[in-house]
Amino acid sequence: MRRLGAALALLAACSGRGCREEEPAPDLAEVSEQAQFATVEQLGPHHLLATINRKEYRDDELVSSASETLDIRWQDWDHFLLRRLVDGDIVYAVRVVDGRAWLRRGVRRWDAKDDAEPYRLQLRTTWNAWDEALELFRDRIAYKDLGTGVVEGRPARRYAVSLAPAEPVPEKRAKRRASEGGPTALAGTLWVDEATSVRLQAEVMGTWVRGGTRKEITLRLNRSGIGEPQRIRAPGPRKGGKAGRRRKKRRGAAGRAPSPSKEP
Repeated sequence: MRRLGAALALLAACSGRGCREEEPAPDLAEVSEQAQFATVEQLGPHHLLATINRKEYRDDELVSSASETLDIRWQDWDHFLLRRLVDGDIVYAVRVVDGRAWLRRGVRRWDAKDDAEPYRLQLRTTWNAWDEALELFRDRIAYKDLGTGVVEGRPARRYAVSLAPAEPVPEKRAKRRASEGGPTALAGTLWVDEATSVRLQAEVMGTWVRGGTRKEITLRLNRSGIGEPQRIRAPGPRKGGKAGRRRKKRRGAAGRAPSPSKEP
């Protein structure tokens, strides 16, 4: 990650009044690559929605396609919601309300858990949709500063994202690199929060090729409701028993439960 150590050191050295005139401003896009969830916490309550679309082709024929969504509503460590969806269906969800945790897999019922700490740890290690989506392009991401603007009421800096040239290597290593495959294209835009260096919005598309295999990846990321309370409720009581069965029978086919993907 180019110039990252220097950028982080410079950012830390800047006082609340800003960097001294003779010091260049840190590159926020590169600093954002080092963000931890502790950095994201500085935004306060917010909603993250990130979708990764993946397509794989072999000899130009589509062989697989999937859409993965990471949905995080963050209030604090005692109140958050983490969901993962594949093609619009929930495959995993965790709620933490008043320090108590509930876990759900697929369409199964919510299960209360004795300890919320494992799910706090999970959030700390799985929140980064950018790294997850662009793993194949790591060390090949270049940024061009396009100036400043405002996102969700916060000063932010906009960047054009592109594919950086590969590092030159000896001929023998270059042949091995070609056989291993690598990125061939990357383009998009990124908005980075000026105060925290957290990514606020992004839309990036990339292509990776090895022989006759081509992978196309699109990331769309958006943080919204920054500073607004995220109302996260504990799961309601499970409907069941004779009364529940009678209600279900009266509803008939028209009374089907809503899709899990629409769950608040």
